[in-house]
Amino acid sequence: MRILRIAMVSGFGTSKGGYFSDVLLGLLCSDALALGHDAKMLRVYYDGTHRERDAEISQRLADWLLNEEIDLVVTDRVLDNSPFARWKAQRPASRMLLLPPPEGMASVPPADAALGFRPYERRRDHGEMGDEVRRAFAMWLAADLASAEEADIPGLSQVRHGRLQSPARSLLEATGSSLHFRPVVECEVISDSAITPAPYTVFGNGGCPYSRDVSQAAPYADLQLPEEDEILRKGCAFCTMGGDYDKRTNQETVASVLRQVSYLTEHLPKPHSFVLTDQHPLRYLTLLLERAEAEGIREVTWLLETRADWLVEHRAALEQSIAIAARTETRLQLYLVGFESFSNEDLERYNKGTTREILLAAADLVRELARLHPRHFGYTRDRGHSLILFHPWTSPSSLLESGETLRANGFSDFFYDITRNRLRLYPRLPVYSLAKSQGLVTDDWVGDEASQTARSKGYSVDIAWRFSDPRAAIAYEACRKLRNDLGGETEISQLVAVSRWSAGFPADETPEPDDAVGDLESALAKLSDRFGRLLQGSCGDRAAPVIFAGACNNACHGCENRDRFFPDDGESLQGRVDEAREKGLPVMLAGREPTLHPDFVPLIERARSEDERRVGVVTNGRRFAYGKFTAQAVRSGLSDVSVKVFAPTAELADRICRVEGAHAQAMAGIEKLVKVGVRMEMRVPLHASALDTLADFAELASSHRVGTIRVEVALDSLGLRNLARAETSLEQLEAACRERGVRLAVSPLPCGMRGFDRMPA
Repeated sequence: MRILRIAMVSGFGTSKGGYFSDVLLGLLCSDALALGHDAKMLRVYYDGTHRERDAEISQRLADWLLNEEIDLVVTDRVLDNSPFARWKAQRPASRMLLLPPPEGMASVPPADAALGFRPYERRRDHGEMGDEVRRAFAMWLAADLASAEEADIPGLSQVRHGRLQSPARSLLEATGSSLHFRPVVECEVISDSAITPAPYTVFGNGGCPYSRDVSQAAPYADLQLPEEDEILRKGCAFCTMGGDYDKRTNQETVASVLRQVSYLTEHLPKPHSFVLTDQHPLRYLTLLLERAEAEGIREVTWLLETRADWLVEHRAALEQSIAIAARTETRLQLYLVGFESFSNEDLERYNKGTTREILLAAADLVRELARLHPRHFGYTRDRGHSLILFHPWTSPSSLLESGETLRANGFSDFFYDITRNRLRLYPRLPVYSLAKSQGLVTDDWVGDEASQTARSKGYSVDIAWRFSDPRAAIAYEACRKLRNDLGGETEISQLVAVSRWSAGFPADETPEPDDAVGDLESALAKLSDRFGRLLQGSCGDRAAPVIFAGACNNACHGCENRDRFFPDDGESLQGRVDEAREKGLPVMLAGREPTLHPDFVPLIERARSEDERRVGVVTNGRRFAYGKFTAQAVRSGLSDVSVKVFAPTAELADRICRVEGAHAQAMAGIEKLVKVGVRMEMRVPLHASALDTLADFAELASSHRVGTIRVEVALDSLGLRNLARAETSLEQLEAACRERGVRLAVSPLPCGMRGFDRMPA
């Protein structure tokens, strides 16, 4: 037998890795070593945002394959063909094997063969992990790769002229006894930055038990779908797993999972964190934790995936599991919960079989349990929860509805990369048939970046589609650009701003996305430059923020402080104050309206403590109009105050904050605060309706003996069509401040209205 040098290559779209498992590759590596081959694991981490860095990573991968004299590459994800093509060109006898996911790969230029299930063949994983794949792989190695016996390997597909052929035999024919679970966990790494290792995966039951037939959903009632063996009719219309749950008994499943965990905890360093791949773990989670406790498995984090509505349905099991976790120092972490949308129209299109109201109830339940059991249950650390924002039927109005729902419920704690999420289409999915029937499937993506989305996230390359509303194409590109330029801190504000901006284009005469977004980028760049220059001269010591998420006595529509949920009970806030103090910095109380919280004064005292730490607050200033309250806050240790003022005149300011008399009360509060000698600044959020009066803030601050104005921006309050006006108005404010001796500072543009890490000068 020829001894092969084999590389099991895992590609990751970012340095964070994500949750794509390479355990199957680890098992194949173990099998190859047992057969006498020289096999090793390699993880390749791309940057995902910088082409030059990613090109360098690909070059390093090609060099590694050549230097290691690799004969065979086995991989389940190809994010860039070029390093494999270069390696094969210089080693013509080398071979490359793909392990395609269930939806398959259509274009596979560097590969010679693929091992997997036939197209449209329902997958069933018997054993602990891919036993059929492992048996077939061993048969292939024994056939000496290039021999004529290849056609007899179950599940093996040839690649001809860059196209994947259908396998001659079903992978299900690779039968036999269950194989051991001893994956190779040691690996070499190629990366240009510090990486975040992905948690290891343990396997419950494959597929998903949700099995509503898609014909029951209104959009598909009259749609002529392909034959049943060519399409997945059951389950979510965008998912390949529905209606094919490989259900074993709870006892069998738990025994299998614990065998895997026992091996991994023995061979991996602490802390131990495992992704449990099972769409319905709640049905046996209590039993799993009880058995783990009995076997002495402690201090483990279980990362769980499930449907959101099942959390509500199985609340009792979840609460029982949390109770067991509490006594074994175990943590349950929801990392992938399928929400998809908060629009009932979209949910029906996706055949989700649930409603917006149930999904909101699930979010409330999760937050309640996380507040009650913060050490043993959580949902915010990983935020892989699914939300499909962009799809062929997206419109500016649906985007605005999504943005307002996300803001009203503070969903930044659930979702990350909100505006980068789009629907992926594959041929066997009903939603693909729906899009195709309406002429929304295309040959190629418009714009190179869209074609890279699936690759950068580590998914198989999907089928191109277009938006039915051309304004949505502009919105998609604008969201992507803003997210790249400003980051994710203000993503909901970006989404709302883009929704309103894109709605302003005529539906029948929209410009090309590149043209529209190019003009937007140019205006944003000028405003960013202005902010950048002002930021260099900004003042104020660094501070550690403590965020309040409760009530506010203003009603501003564009309030970014609603975008993220925080528990607002006294105990939770005390914990956040203590965490802030541990940083050794002054403490800044901020968020919604901190002065309304019943524990506001005691929290000042706690933040100040015995070392007499400086304590500030970002506020609308209205409660400080009451002298007794102001005196009490100052006696308790309040030393710095940043008061939000929305316009220099009462009429305009009250219209923005939507409360009559609010401006007069805020100015009265400023007067009392100045009188007692706290450090003060006037915080000015840029609002579209107040831009023409922006320079008047210099006189307002000067006349009230406030020495600093700090400007901040919420994009949806400003409006994307007003970026150029804002830059001009800010220049005028600069001149007015110089004339009146008022210092002008800014919060960094990516912070939006949440720049709380500086104290007033």
